This record gives sequence, structure tokens and C-alpha cells, in this order.
Amino acid sequence: MFSSFVSAQDDPYVGTFLSRETGLQVQVRKTSDGYEGSLSAEGRSYPFTGFKFLGMLSGSYDYNGQTVTFSLARMLGAYMVTSDGISIPVERTSSQPPAVAAAPRPAQQPAQPSQPVQPIQSAAALKATGARHQDPYGGYAFNAPAGWQAVQQNGGFTLSKSGLSYQLGVSPHNYRSVAAAQADVQDLRDDASGTYLRARTQPYGSNGLYVRFDGTAEGQQIVIESIALVSPHEGGVTFAAAGLAAGYPAQAAELLRSMAASAVFMQPQVSAAAQQWKQRLSGKQLLYLNTSNGLSDKTAIDLCSDGTFGYYSNSSYLSSNASNSFSYAGQDQDGGTWRIISRGASAVLVLMFSGQGSISEYELSARQASNEAGLNGRRYFIQASERCR
Repeated sequence: MFSSFVSAQDDPYVGTFLSRETGLQVQVRKTSDGYEGSLSAEGRSYPFTGFKFLGMLSGSYDYNGQTVTFSLARMLGAYMVTSDGISIPVERTSSQPPAVAAAPRPAQQPAQPSQPVQPIQSAAALKATGARHQDPYGGYAFNAPAGWQAVQQNGGFTLSKSGLSYQLGVSPHNYRSVAAAQADVQDLRDDASGTYLRARTQPYGSNGLYVRFDGTAEGQQIVIESIALVSPHEGGVTFAAAGLAAGYPAQAAELLRSMAASAVFMQPQVSAAAQQWKQRLSGKQLLYLNTSNGLSDKTAIDLCSDGTFGYYSNSSYLSSNASNSFSYAGQDQDGGTWRIISRGASAVLVLMFSGQGSISEYELSARQASNEAGLNGRRYFIQASERCR
């Protein structure tokens, strides 16, 4: 399943990796379906297994009966071992796979590594005790932490508390399984805005996924944590916390866990109109075209029947007169998951972007022509999608 088509000698993650500062050593060899080896520190060795995910080696090992995940990543020729917020630069001292099996764990219990790699806490947590909120169209309800104020907007909730420098958020998602949510997690990089975020994941209970992003956004060090729970009915809900790394407390993760512990799922409410729109648009492309006064806009949204979508936008502008001229061209593309919900008497198309981490809503309305639809009042053409095939 996770086999590679390159030989072990050509694989950048095979060999021995060493941190001369901390003494951490990672030995990796290729297997038929992934990787295995050992992670050693302070005289203690931990056998691990792993696979290549999003261009890096993702592994896990047993630490006192608990599963710990880590990643070995290569960026700009340098290697980094990361787990639970701790990143340690390592040097590749050998490109040859270790000749012997991973060393067994010794019977004695020496001191723990000076740079401990701790697992995320278990899914067991006390329920949040604040106000109860629910989204019948998203099919979930939850308790806010005590003292936090919640505002419903953009298809979810934003929570804040006076005096704190970080925020909490709650939003629905359309993933059908934890594996589907896991597959959609990737590092974020946007040179234009100075955003470089590294993603790490870990299973959370039997129906959840914990994700943490560390890095910079617009030149500032930030942290984003989230817990996505999959509903037994359809989709699910994501609890998230975000703030500047300098003032981001460990308490934020506890608040996420408390909200996740309070979550209850129910069958989402869907009107007949929303169901009709879903049947009409599934597998189709929505195309918006506009040209006026030198401005040209083109937006295409491919709504695939598996619940995923692709978003493509191109804009150009040309202005010219006797004294000067100006032109501009830009393009954007992203994707994620989509769904159509009921909101009162209206049907609403909800796009949940993976790359942007944002949610967009469009109220749907019928138009005179059968191959057209109104999205927030704008005319979009409905046509077959080539990308969804």
C-alpha cells in the first residue's frame, strides 16, 4: 500500500540520522510496505514502523504503553525530527540501511531522554460546562468552555474570552472517515504571505483526528490545533484553537478536548429543496464569467459526487489610455469538501477549503434558464465536470 518505487540506496529517508547536540539517533530501513527501524536516546531504543506521507516519513513507536507519532522530514537538504511540538535537527551520517534489526528495549529503566517526545493526551476528558450550542443543519451540538462567548458565523462558531490572545472555533466538515480527514492534511506554504506551517497528526479516540500546525504566518510564529470528530450520520465537526506561539498555552488543547467530549451528533436536517439541489449539482461544474470595463473574471467550481470539490479562479484587468496603461493577471485554485444544507427556507452550498482552512457559503436560487443557478445572486452556468470523472 505504501510501497515506494525507488531503491533503498536512492531513498532520502533510509540510513542513520543523528543529532550531535541531543544524542538522538534514528536508524531507518525500507520494507516492502513502508519503513522500520529504531529511535534511540539516552541509551534506550524504541523500535518503530512508518510510511511515507506528504513527502516525509511518518512513524510511530510504543512509549510506556502509549503510541507516539513522529516525522522525519527533509526540507532544503536539511533533516528534522518532529513530535508533539518539539523539532530536532538531525544529520544524515549514513545512507546505508542498518544491517541488524531494531534493538530490543532493555529491562532496566534509565533516565528519560533530555528531549522527551510525549504523545497527545488520550481522548478521555471532562466535558465543557459552558453554554450549549447546536447546529441542526450541521448535525451536531456542543458545550462551550465556561466563560467563553460564542458567535455563530460562516457556517460555524467563533469563541473568544476577554483577556486571552488566542481564539477557539467550531465548524462542520464533510469527511466520511478519519482516514479521509487524515489524507487531506498537508503542510501549508504560501510565499506571498510568508506562511509556512508544518502539519502533524495523531488519531484521537475511535472517531477523531488531532492535527497541529506549527510555523509562521505573515512573519509571526503561530500555533493551530484541531480535533476533528466524524459523525455516525454524515460529516462531523472540527474544534480548533489558534494563536501566536509566544502566548499560546497548553490549556488551549485541554479546552479543545473538553468541547470534543461534550459533542453530540444527530441526523442533519435537510429540506426537500436542499436535497433537490444536491442531486442537481452533484458531479457538475459551476462556471461564473464576467467581462466589463477591462475586467475579466472566471471562476469554476467542480462539485464531485464523492463530496470533494475543486475551485479555480482567474482574473485579469487591462486599462489603457493616451498617457499610460496598466494590466493585472492573477489566478487561484484550491479544493476541499462540499455539501448543501438547509437554512430556513433556503438551500445553501457550503465549501470547506482545505488549503485556505476557510468556509464559504452561497445561497442557491433558481434562474429562468435550466442550465443556470444563482449563487448569492450571481449567475453561474451548470455544465458537466471533466475534472470529476
